[in-house]
Amino acid sequence: MLFRKKDLNSLPSRTRANLINKMAGFKSPVLVGTVNKYGQNNLSIVSSLVHLGSSPGLLGMNLRPRTKMYSHTLKNIESKKQFTVSFIDKSIYKKSHLCSAKLPVNESEFKYSGLTPEFHKSTNWCTPHVAESKIQIGLELSDTFQLKNKCNFIVGEISWIKISDSLLENKFDLKLLEHHISILGLYEYYEVKFIEKLMYVNIDSSTD
Repeated sequence: MLFRKKDLNSLPSRTRANLINKMAGFKSPVLVGTVNKYGQNNLSIVSSLVHLGSSPGLLGMNLRPRTKMYSHTLKNIESKKQFTVSFIDKSIYKKSHLCSAKLPVNESEFKYSGLTPEFHKSTNWCTPHVAESKIQIGLELSDTFQLKNKCNFIVGEISWIKISDSLLENKFDLKLLEHHISILGLYEYYEVKFIEKLMYVNIDSSTD
């Protein structure tokens, strides 16, 4: 079946969003932690996290268009200039999915989902991450770009990373993440299965 632009535009909003989201394939769902100017914790589930560079360490993600009632994550990041990313595994994916609910600004997704807010021990860090997550990252806002569809692409510079010792191999490498999961579209979760590790391809011996 061929879907032209006019066909896609005629689909119901959720149907179109789920179909087009699936065109990007499997992705890693993560929980983004923020706090507003009143100290209210916020937690949202995001499946658009991408690696943008390692020196400095940059990660990016796409957030929905700004609205008066919602877009709490975007507004909190712009206000506090920091946010956290907590990885989701099989033990918390059902609770994590609840964070897709559009709650009023005075209600916390941590309480709604049953997940636990935890804070990095730093004097200048006020943003919560998820205690139950085995991989947690703290990021400082680097750039914000508004896209054609009014979504906002957020770039964060890594300030700290906390990884469960059970996942570490050779101190600086992650072991097989047998409990890690992927998401396809908006609602479908899948397990990750390791195939094999291939060697780095280097055709120029003088290049690192």
